[in-house]
Amino acid sequence: MMEHSNKPVNWDKLIDMLDSNSTPDTFLNLTVEEEEVLDDVKSIQKAIKETPILENINAENEWKRFVRLRNGGGETKVLLMWKQLRKFAAIAVLILISGVTGYYFLNDNKIGHAKTIASIKKEGRENEKVRLLLSDGKELVIADQKQVQSADGLLLNKKELNELQYSNPENKSVEVYNTLIVPKGETYKLLLSDGSQIWLNADSRLRFPVQFTGTNRNVWLEGEAYLEVVKDKTKPFFVHANDIDIKVLGTSFNVRAYSKDVQTTLLEGKVKMKSGIESVDQEIFLNPGQQGCFDTENRKLSLRNVDVDDFVAWKNGMIYFNNETLVQVMQELGRTYNYSVFYADEQLKTMKLSMNIDKQKEVDGVLRLIEKTAHLQFKINKNERSIVVTQKMD
Repeated sequence: MMEHSNKPVNWDKLIDMLDSNSTPDTFLNLTVEEEEVLDDVKSIQKAIKETPILENINAENEWKRFVRLRNGGGETKVLLMWKQLRKFAAIAVLILISGVTGYYFLNDNKIGHAKTIASIKKEGRENEKVRLLLSDGKELVIADQKQVQSADGLLLNKKELNELQYSNPENKSVEVYNTLIVPKGETYKLLLSDGSQIWLNADSRLRFPVQFTGTNRNVWLEGEAYLEVVKDKTKPFFVHANDIDIKVLGTSFNVRAYSKDVQTTLLEGKVKMKSGIESVDQEIFLNPGQQGCFDTENRKLSLRNVDVDDFVAWKNGMIYFNNETLVQVMQELGRTYNYSVFYADEQLKTMKLSMNIDKQKEVDGVLRLIEKTAHLQFKINKNERSIVVTQKMD
């Protein structure tokens, strides 16, 4: 058991930590007294759920009063105030300052299998910019554009922060193509000229015509996209991903093609998946609630029933993992938050996790919650945008 240092509590440091301005290394420099204060905050977090009377506390006023005394009342007055208002200040810290809520528990069925639901305050991410490659050779950073007229007669409107709409007032008969590139840490929505809507996930790109003029509507995908395709029986819609061709008449579905394997999940309508490899003559039809998968190594198409919400949650700002390996989880987090991931021990990659993550939240808070439920430790370097995964020491 550690002994008390009898040093005064550094309230400025604690407030900064609870303001989420600290780095993980800051926690290593706490005195025993400061650690006890933070432990009290965690205890009060639990008490909020268990004590209905705490709902009537004006946490904002109590916190402001605490900070005012801390700034001008002297050390003795602050310590007395802390003893009197420890619950109130802690509650105010939790509700108004830390912005952190989390629920976590171990899955009793499997060793090393953890389930986490995280909700942590968002911070800014240092990402690359969403870019648009035009058919005339120009490359545009979307954030800098409101409307663009290209040599092809393209009229591009930036409707919202993360949404583009296409129209072609000249109604040309020749198809010209653009490519939308979405980097790690970003998502983007695209409205095609036929009214179809496409949501692109992080680290994805889509090649598409400015206007559909042929007998088919064709787009080419690398990465992941959710599509809501406008029905047109005279012009089938095709998504080409790696060696798979996905034919659609009008439907809502998700396509994931980050690796050579292709995964299609159907929400509404009907979809046909067909191998584009000449030596593999296979095709399958999907009904709502089904997922078709193409295994490149085995060169086989397979079909299974799934909970479609798990596979399209990313479009609504969530990520769902169900008994996934650590390497799969960290690959997705790396894409979502724009981080490179490294492992101190390759064997860690096989650990199984289940998680529900709000994509708008900051990565370090999510990783801290994983540490509480799995035997893992993460070292984050925000300057280098890297995460190192190690085994937690007993």
